[in-house]
Amino acid sequence: MVTHRGVLSIVLLLMPICILLDGLIIPLVTGFLLFMFVWPQKHSLSPIVLRQIDREALLIVALLLVWPFISSFWALSQEAALSTVARVSCFVLLGLLGLTLIRKTTPNDDTKPLECFAIGIILAAFSVALETLPGGGLLMAGAKLLQMTPTDYYDKSVNKGICELTLLAWVGVIAFKLSKHDKLALWMPWLVMPSILYLHSLTAKTGALAAIAVFTFMRLWPQLGKKLVAWGLPLLFATWPIIIESMKPILTNRLIYRELPTSSQHRIGIWNFVMERWYEKPLLGWGADSSRIMPGGNDAFQPYMANLPLHPHNIPLQVLLEHGLVGFMLYCTAMFLFVRRVVRYMQFDPVINAAIGAMMAAYITMCLSGFSMWQSWWVITPILLCLLTTFFLSEHPSAKKS
Repeated sequence: MVTHRGVLSIVLLLMPICILLDGLIIPLVTGFLLFMFVWPQKHSLSPIVLRQIDREALLIVALLLVWPFISSFWALSQEAALSTVARVSCFVLLGLLGLTLIRKTTPNDDTKPLECFAIGIILAAFSVALETLPGGGLLMAGAKLLQMTPTDYYDKSVNKGICELTLLAWVGVIAFKLSKHDKLALWMPWLVMPSILYLHSLTAKTGALAAIAVFTFMRLWPQLGKKLVAWGLPLLFATWPIIIESMKPILTNRLIYRELPTSSQHRIGIWNFVMERWYEKPLLGWGADSSRIMPGGNDAFQPYMANLPLHPHNIPLQVLLEHGLVGFMLYCTAMFLFVRRVVRYMQFDPVINAAIGAMMAAYITMCLSGFSMWQSWWVITPILLCLLTTFFLSEHPSAKKS
C-alpha cells in the first residue's frame, strides 16, 4: 500500500537530481513539497493560524516588498515592474504561510524521508562523475533530450542546478545528523564538493568555499561562529558595493584583468556600468526591475559583452541601482533581522547549527556574483531551504538542545 510517507520519501530521493538537471524547476518542486508537508497535518487557514505569523516576520517581509512596490511607479516600465513585484510578493507570502503551518508538524520518529533526501544529494553529486565517460552521463543526455548544445544546457539549466546542490547539501547534513548518521553528516560537504569543482560555475564554487569556511569556524568556535554569521553576513552584503568600487583599480588593471576568466571580465564591466548608472539616481534608484531595460544596457563594451544583460549578476548592486540608497538600507535591514532571527533559533546540535550557518553563507555569497533578485527560482530557493529545514527539525524536536 502506498503511504504518504512513502511518496514523500521517493520525492525527496529524486528531487536533488531533478534540480541538478534543471534548476528552473525549483518553483514546481517547492509547491509540491509544501503540499506534501502541510496536507497530512489537516490545518485550516483560520485566523488563529494566521495570527501565529509573528510581527518580526511580517516586518521583514514589509521591508523587502513595500519599497519595491513604491519604486515601481517611477520604474522604466511601470506595468512590468508591478507585475514582477506582485509575483515575487506572492511567493514570499505563500512561503511565510507555509512555514507557519509546518511549525505545527507532529513529531515523527520515522527517519526514512530524511535518509532518502540525504542519499538523493549524494546520488546527484556522483551523477556528475558520469560526465567524464566518453559519451557523457545524465547531463549530456539532458542536453540531447532538449536538443541543446552542452554549453547552452550547462549555462541555462545545470549552472542553476549546481548552485542549488551547493545549498541543498547542507540540508543533507542536517538530515543525516537527525537520522543518527553522524559520520555521514560530516562527510556530506566533501562528497558534494568534487561535483561543484568539476562543473564550470564560479558562483557555485565561491558559495561552496564560503560555506565550508563558515561550517568549519562554527564547529571549532560555536558561540563566536554565531556572532560571525549574525553580523558578518549582513555586513558583507551591505558593504559589497563599496568593496567593488574600492577594488576597481585592481580588477581593471590590464595585467590582472586579462588573466581573469571571460565570465569574470564581463561581470567587472557590468558592475562598472551599474555604478555609473546608479550615480545618476543615487537616492531613489531607477525603479523595480529597471535593470532589464536600462538605457545603454544592450551596448557592448567589448565584443559579445553587453553593458547590462538583463540584470547585474550582483544582487547588492541590483538593489542599489533599482531602489537607490533608501531601498538598499531597507533591504539590508531586512537581511540583518532575518539572519539574526535564524541565529537566535540556533539551539540545536552544533553540527546542525553549523550547517544552517553554512547554508546562509553560501546563499549570500552567491548573491554577490550571480543571478537576479527577481528570478523566481532564486527567490524561491531560500523558501525551499527554510521549508525543508523547518520540516525536518519540527518532526524531530529532540534535536533541540535543552
